Amino acid sequence: MKSRRTLSVFLVCGFLSALTGLYERSWGAVPPAPAQRSAPEASRSPQSSVSNDSSPAEEVSIPGPLRSFLRMTAISQKITPEEVLPLLARNVVMSGYQGGKPTEFLVLVNWYMDQARELEALAGKGQVIHVSNCEDASRLLVILGYRLQQSCGPNAALETADANRAFLTIDSGFPLADLEEALREGKPFDTPYPSTKVPVLYKLSDWVQNKKNANRGVVDSILRDPELARLYWAMSRMDTETGQFLWQSLGPKKLILGAPVLDFYGSQISVRAGRVLVPGGTGSENAWKDLVGVSPRSPAEFVSRLLAKDSGWLAAYFDTLSRVNQTQQAYFTAPRHLQRFYDALRGHDVTPIPTKHSFRPDPGLFMLEARLQIDPNGQPHIPGNIDVWKDVLRRKTDSKLIHEWGEKSGGWSNPEQVVEGMIGVSRYAMPEGPVYNFLMLTEIDRERARGEQLDVPTARLLAEKFPLFGDQYPVFAEFHALNNESVSRFLTVAQSLNQISDRLARTDALGMLQANLGLWQILARQGQIPDSRLPGVRSRADGTRGTPARLHWQNIRAAGPTLRIARRSRAVHQRRATITIRDGQQNASSDGRSASGFSGHSNLLGRWPRPDGQGEGSRRLAAPSCRRVAGIRDAEAPFYEE
Repeated sequence: MKSRRTLSVFLVCGFLSALTGLYERSWGAVPPAPAQRSAPEASRSPQSSVSNDSSPAEEVSIPGPLRSFLRMTAISQKITPEEVLPLLARNVVMSGYQGGKPTEFLVLVNWYMDQARELEALAGKGQVIHVSNCEDASRLLVILGYRLQQSCGPNAALETADANRAFLTIDSGFPLADLEEALREGKPFDTPYPSTKVPVLYKLSDWVQNKKNANRGVVDSILRDPELARLYWAMSRMDTETGQFLWQSLGPKKLILGAPVLDFYGSQISVRAGRVLVPGGTGSENAWKDLVGVSPRSPAEFVSRLLAKDSGWLAAYFDTLSRVNQTQQAYFTAPRHLQRFYDALRGHDVTPIPTKHSFRPDPGLFMLEARLQIDPNGQPHIPGNIDVWKDVLRRKTDSKLIHEWGEKSGGWSNPEQVVEGMIGVSRYAMPEGPVYNFLMLTEIDRERARGEQLDVPTARLLAEKFPLFGDQYPVFAEFHALNNESVSRFLTVAQSLNQISDRLARTDALGMLQANLGLWQILARQGQIPDSRLPGVRSRADGTRGTPARLHWQNIRAAGPTLRIARRSRAVHQRRATITIRDGQQNASSDGRSASGFSGHSNLLGRWPRPDGQGEGSRRLAAPSCRRVAGIRDAEAPFYEE
């Protein structure tokens, strides 16, 4: 028990130290550049605010102060007036309905709108609610849902008369306490109650589709019509030029039929100079014409068919391709690929449709298109070989989709067929699925030289063990010095620990292995382990990194090979379960002092080079944190004694 407790304290200390170093380095970090737009045209960005229509935007009036309205509709007080109606529509879409029925949130907002109109009428043209004395307050109190407990005077106090109205009064921030004090002191009460005007997209009349809401206006139409709210939210996220064109050419009645698809996948649609900008640029327009059924140079009809085809799956395909860089687009939109890959995605059944839930149903598709590694010869890189991924798809599974592609894989003979299969099974969204398996092994190979990439046996082993140990694989992508032998040994040790029959012992053993690996990662990231001592790397005489040597985790000795289980105490014992930093042949830290024991490990974990390269001054920043962790360890020691 002591060893596990000490190890956990080491991990906490190391974690705090790493966070401190990350914080310091972040001050000097350069902010990441914006993502590169996929199309070559500079006008592709959907954030353009340039409009062809120079007429001022129409405005809609919201009853009552904007602050109260934002409180009731769960919208930030820091937004601009232009963002009010789009965010209202978004909240109606996301939180307003459940099972086709209004939620409590939406019911309260509608009640508030009714109460706000009553207060607005009471305020009159001057937009100020005025109560001259206690006797004059009766009408206001009825609207607010309160009444006087007793007659006016120094002891006057308010109590709830209508619980629903009283809740709205408090939740909207009405100054009820000031009113009560004025009534008690017999003074006049005045509070501003102005209506608020905010801009609306396009024309007011376009958004009043339901005759029942014609007298109430745009805000109530959005609150009472979820499809209209979804269309408003979708159109607000399109660039101005594209939105204006679609609104004028298709109109709200046609667009509302595709509102769910526009909501999910419309933000990447862009119309410029009478044509739709398609992924792949002008060179792929003919391929898109064949796929959609109409040329991108007929933008209204192209967009209409894009939204309607296959219940939105084609729009999802268009959207994901629009988000990747030009190199990836060039591969996926090539004439021989575009139709073929889309057919694989669509499959025989379009259900479930891609707009059914609150989130995109196929994140694996975008990740595959964005991260697929294209070799210099224009062919996709396949980790291991084709047979590895045939085996992955042929494994026993409950997924009918994966089973179908497993049967198709028998005839695969080139890398493009593997990519086609991965697109086909990308609709299986489970994290242990084949697509995430393929992507993880792709990342491991990405930055490695050709001779150091995963060989076939290692790739097959990684793919086989991915459902069990896939969470640990990022370490192999981060440290390229971990060669095939290194990867294989880790998986062998992990598998041997996972076969321990005793559940508690197995959990402890795997935890210790992961903890040791975590400590090794911290030290390697901080530069505490020189490249010459990384597993699988031999240094040349001149100090430069050499070729991979025989793998051995020389900087870490895991518990796996030396585990033995004592059935009587059900405890896991290790002959050597702690991390050992070896500089040359000595068991010592880089400054020559022993690194054993809690203090030595905590000092080592708290030491890393400063961002400016001037020594190890950052070590002092982590020392207080390590001392606090040590104090916690000592305080909890009695609870861990056996």
